Amino acid sequence: MHMATIIQKPNKTIEIRFKDANGKPQSIYPGKIAKRAAETLGGKIEHIVSRQILGADPDRDVSQWLADLPAKLYAKLVKKGLAAPRQTAEPEPEVALAPTLKKWTDDYIKKHSGAPRTIVLLEQTARSLRHKFGDSKRIDTFTAGDAETFRKWLESSGNQRRDYKTGLAPNTVRRIIGRCKQFFGSAVKNEVLTRNPFAGEASAVSGNPERLVQVPSDWIEECIRKAPCEDWRIILAFARYAGMRSHETRIQRWADIDLPNNKMIVRSHKSPPIRVCPIFPELRPHLMRARKHASDATELVVTRYDANANILTTLKKIIERAGLVPWVTGRSGPV
Repeated sequence: MHMATIIQKPNKTIEIRFKDANGKPQSIYPGKIAKRAAETLGGKIEHIVSRQILGADPDRDVSQWLADLPAKLYAKLVKKGLAAPRQTAEPEPEVALAPTLKKWTDDYIKKHSGAPRTIVLLEQTARSLRHKFGDSKRIDTFTAGDAETFRKWLESSGNQRRDYKTGLAPNTVRRIIGRCKQFFGSAVKNEVLTRNPFAGEASAVSGNPERLVQVPSDWIEECIRKAPCEDWRIILAFARYAGMRSHETRIQRWADIDLPNNKMIVRSHKSPPIRVCPIFPELRPHLMRARKHASDATELVVTRYDANANILTTLKKIIERAGLVPWVTGRSGPV
């Protein structure tokens, strides 16, 4: 039996002398501790050495005692071969935080392959979301309640243009909600989110009979007479006599207009991107006049404005010059 010897130094520190499993003299200095505690420590050392000689682990109570030892004293036992080094617990992997609203929408738009007009609309929707919730809100904190709050805000205050500060029309709200579904649906596909907070909000666009108005041709003709340039005259004629959307009036090409056969190709940023339309009798004289004013090298029918230009202010002035009253509902918005 390898007996441990307890020695108290003049300075009250303790030395515990013992022989290891190979019979080599060793000493441990636990510091200034009570003699009874030193005797207990010596007894544990004797037990550990005796078990090492037999090639066995310490008994359960001694193993637990080792596990509970302060790190400093445990390290001294390790240094003398009486205990195995403690294993350092692997750090918990950092949980990746979901991106902020600004980062996710910016990245989504940057990677989107849509037409320029589509990108503009996505940017408008992203700005509205950030206006309501802030740039730094993480997308994984959005709830169905947030989606409902956003929809109600659009309906009551979503039109932030200076002259309006009112709610948006129902179909405009639904289109914006549809683009929100795109942002968050992509997060679900990329396994950043497990559910789309906007999934329960309506986004299908339906007809709105309240907004249908038959504009008499004589009103349009008076506006055309008061228009400041040929570009504006053909814009108005395209809108009334060819049923073109606003952006479509500014992207038509002379190469697509077949005056001899009274038909034309209408280009669009919507679907379908190309359609064939007859040149109605009311439109024909305006096209012939515009062709006469255009040079042979001109590609586009309208050259003053591009598809994204804001033409509403000038349009309002033309309407007023014609002695008419602009139709302002206060609920218009980006579509």
